[in-house]
Amino acid sequence: MGYNITALFFCLDEFCKSYEEWEKHRLIDTGKKRDRSCQMSLSEMLTIMVLFHLSPCKNFKYFYTFHIMHLHKQDFPTLLSYTRFVQLMPRLFIPLCMLLQSLFGEKTGTYIADATSLPVCHNKRINRNRVFKGLAARGKTTIGWFYGLSVLQIYAGEERM
Repeated sequence: MGYNITALFFCLDEFCKSYEEWEKHRLIDTGKKRDRSCQMSLSEMLTIMVLFHLSPCKNFKYFYTFHIMHLHKQDFPTLLSYTRFVQLMPRLFIPLCMLLQSLFGEKTGTYIADATSLPVCHNKRINRNRVFKGLAARGKTTIGWFYGLSVLQIYAGEERM
């Protein structure tokens, strides 16, 4: 991988400092603390997740055990085992969503919509399909008819004058 891990970690560490400060003010204190502390910091764990999404690897276990544990062990001195990291991954959901939301940029008002069809089953098996009953419907694309879901993707574009 040709990424500068130190620069990426620095940016994510600055984000995590502001996130942890925001999180302290947003949560109601109940007096009980059940979350066990972790050896790895939130910014280190987010760095690993961002590196996985930037890598060509499609399997997280392979990425973690080969790339992180062998090739980048010196970059993460308090590296967790694969199973412990997977147990802690739900903690990363909200910070990762907030990071992505903050990186979207300014809303320009110009957007492009793209509808993608997700066929559920072959047209011959429409009557037998019970999994997506009530969700899926018949639709038509330029290729032909399908039975499934239609997903709308919106891309932000630059405003042109």
